[in-house]
Amino acid sequence: YVQQDINAMIEAMGEEGGIEDYEDILLYQRNKNWIPVMAQKMQGGTVFFAVGAGHLGGKDGVLDLLKKAGYKIKPLSHQKNI
Repeated sequence: YVQQDINAMIEAMGEEGGIEDYEDILLYQRNKNWIPVMAQKMQGGTVFFAVGAGHLGGKDGVLDLLKKAGYKIKPLSHQKNI
């Protein structure tokens, strides 16, 4: 996640997470349902959405669906505190 390689994280979840049989219901259908809700909320101004990392990547992930809906996606920069 820190390396912003969301798709690699999704692949690892599929291999080790045991959710293959439920991905469509648990992730992708929920993602598709969220996009219109998110779009409506964003019309009102600046918003922050927090979703589980598993919802972000993939062809039906939130990031891809928002891009397909015409939104520009950019990661937030971060600094590591030691």
